[in-house]
Order: sequence, then structure tokens, then C-alpha cells
Amino acid sequence: MNLPVSPLFVKNYNSTKRHTVNRGGTRSGKTYAILQANIIKWGLQSKGEVIDIVRKTQAELYDSVMKDFFDILNMMEIYDRSCHDKTHFHYRINSNLFRFIGMDKAQKKRGPARSILHINEANGLTLEDWVQLNARTSKQCYYDYNPSEYFWIDENILEKDSSRYELIHSTYLDNYDFLTPDQIAEIENLINIDDFYYKVYVLGEAAIMKGKIYDRYTLIEPEEYDQLFEDEKFYGIDFGYEDYTCLMEVKWCNEKVYERELYYENHKFDEDLLRWMIENNIDYNASIYADPANAAGIKKLRNAGFNIINADKTVWEGIRYCQGLKRFICKSSRNHIKSMNQYKFKQDANGVIREEPVKLNDHTCDAQRYAEFTHLSRQFNPYP
Repeated sequence: MNLPVSPLFVKNYNSTKRHTVNRGGTRSGKTYAILQANIIKWGLQSKGEVIDIVRKTQAELYDSVMKDFFDILNMMEIYDRSCHDKTHFHYRINSNLFRFIGMDKAQKKRGPARSILHINEANGLTLEDWVQLNARTSKQCYYDYNPSEYFWIDENILEKDSSRYELIHSTYLDNYDFLTPDQIAEIENLINIDDFYYKVYVLGEAAIMKGKIYDRYTLIEPEEYDQLFEDEKFYGIDFGYEDYTCLMEVKWCNEKVYERELYYENHKFDEDLLRWMIENNIDYNASIYADPANAAGIKKLRNAGFNIINADKTVWEGIRYCQGLKRFICKSSRNHIKSMNQYKFKQDANGVIREEPVKLNDHTCDAQRYAEFTHLSRQFNPYP
């Protein structure tokens, strides 16, 4: 078995502390190294252990950590289809059970006990989540996250007895040999974009976010969103290819906006979006506000019969307008929620905030602004 590993694998494999905390920058290989260590240490070299891999939602687990987990098994040539319970998100290695748990399934919080716990993107979970999970873990807990905020790990682990934890700091340099030149250039370019993102995602250092653009919104369940009797429904599109193409749905109800992410894909063509809109019965008569920079894409959608309108792309006025709206977001909109939590004005090393948003993972926020500002600003003023 020839398994390429990074230095982070060795540190996680050798850690014997109750809490093994992996704090670092983007693409440093934190998650991958923990998965490798747990597969070998607890899957292949132990007996009768239960290893839970946890993230905020089941969908996020499926799209990221589970993919890495099974890639590792295939690379090691030990994947066995008969050991894979796809219905319950379980996999057995020898007599050891790996379970993948999304915390959006509330009953899982107080679920059965486990030997090993791995919390992926730990700052997505609440203190209550961690308390319940930690209390039912008998041996070791592993965590990975980008230090974009002060949260329960700092207060309840890192600021407590240092004999109980090992802190493993990492940057993309720890994973350098496994990254492409384009990925490396993209990471290093963050120094030219924003000081906060450079510190957090390149250096893996804790930093204070200043200038968050949308800090007032409420999450609602998909069932509640579906049951709304809206006054109007309209859409926003932000086009991309290397970047993401995004279609946002907005419901206007009782002078409030309700948002849901419908389509979020990269490396797709305009024809793919069109096909998706037809297959998913997007209303041909509804107003759809699209980025006018993609004239060819707009023409294709119009020729298919959709009511495509050039969006008003005014950035500062649009943001100020949308900040004044009472906003609710459907919980199924995982990319949009993540974008809303990261969407901020630029800051430099002196903490100066400029009236210009950081152009990074802002596709849903742009699409939402195109729709709300263009459609509503002429008929409704959120500022008294």
C-alpha cells in the first residue's frame, strides 16, 4: 500500500490528547490528514471502535468529507462495497464502524455513544452541539476549521488545561506538494484581496472580521418556506463558468424577503442552466434579473421564453438598499448561508473598511442583490 501523506497526517496519527485541534488555512489538508489517520489508526489497527465524522449538515458531509473518505479507501485499495451502508451513511472497516452525521438531524445530537469524534468545519456547530457530542465520546476528539472567528473551541478547549489538547497549526505550505499551480496562485493572491482573508485562509491565523455586510437575517425550515403565500416571486442570476453560476429565488411576503438558493454550479454552460430551469419548472412569466455582462446567456434564456431582465448592478446603492430589508433564508441554501456569513467590505492591515465588497465567493449575494434591488427599489423604500 503506497499512501501519499502530508506532515499533518503524522501529527494527527501520533496525537494522544483528548482533543486534537487542527486550525489552519484553506487547502492545508487538515480534513484529509485526519481522515487518513483515523482510517489507519482506528479502522485498520483497532477493533470494535465507533468513529463519528460530523458536520453541520448531512448535505455538506456528502459533498466533501465523504468524498474524501472514499477516495482514500479507493487509493488504499481497501474499499469493499459490502461494507458500505449508503442508506444510513455508515461504513465498516474490520469490526470498526464509521458513521457520517449531519447536525441538521436534531435527533443525532443525543445519539449513541462513540469512541472517536471528528468534527469537520467545527465553527459551523454550536456549543450545545459540541457539549452533547463530547459527552458521548469515550476516547479522542479531532477538529478541523479555518480560524475566521472566536468560538467555543477557543473558550472551552484552547483556553483551558493545555495538557488536554494538542493544537496543530497548518497552512497551504503543509499541503504544497498536493496542490496545482493554479490553486497555489489563487491562495497566494488573497494577499491582494483582503487582509482578513489573507490572515485566516493563507496564514491560518485567527483574525477579527470587520465590515460584515449582512448581519441581520433569520433561517427558516424548507417546509415553512414552501408554505409561504407570497405577494410576488422573482429571481436573480449571477453567471459564471470557472466561478459559479447561481440562480436565487426571492419571495416578497408582508414586506419581507425570503430567499432560497436554487442552482449553484461551476464549469457549466448557459445551456446547462437553461435545461435545469426548464426541468425544474421555473415560471416563464416571473421576472428574472440577470447580470447583463453575459449578453449571450441572457439571449439564450430569452429565446427559450423566460422573462429575463437586465439587472441594476450598482454595488454600493444596491447593498445599502438590501441591508434595509427584513430577510429570511431557507435552510436548504447552504452555499448562500456560507456566503452571507463571509460577505464583507474590504479591510487592510490597519482595519480600514472601504465601501467595496470583497470579490470572493459572492455569487449568491450578487444574484440576491440583482433581484431585490432591481425589482423592489422602485416600489418599496426600506428606510423610513
